[in-house]
Amino acid sequence: MNSKKFFLLLAIIVLFSISLVSLYYNFFIILKVESVPVFLNSSGDGASFDTSNEMLNFASVPVGATARKTINLTNSYGFPVSVLIRVEGLVVKFLEFENNFRIEDNSSKEIEIIARPTESGFYEGVLIVYFKR
Repeated sequence: MNSKKFFLLLAIIVLFSISLVSLYYNFFIILKVESVPVFLNSSGDGASFDTSNEMLNFASVPVGATARKTINLTNSYGFPVSVLIRVEGLVVKFLEFENNFRIEDNSSKEIEIIARPTESGFYEGVLIVYFKR
């Protein structure tokens, strides 16, 4: 077998293997992914109050202060699931929350998201929740 055919066959095998691992991971390990935008204003410009269910808006939180929001996660599967929470964006360094936990089948868990800004500014990001087997 010449080297071109060998490398082509090797490339096909590698791509096929990557595809199989990706399919397995997406269909059998990760059950669901939910995301919500997160906003934090720590510039000290006035006071505000937000009750939106579509985002986590910490509105105006002065540097050194603390704000709390609660999210409710529900497992409607007939088996326990593991939950992983990840935050992307500049807001990540100011948020604290429980992570890497299980929710039993057909039950819910409230998670408190705490914002503690240490720098003044407007920060945003996305909170991503992974429900896994």
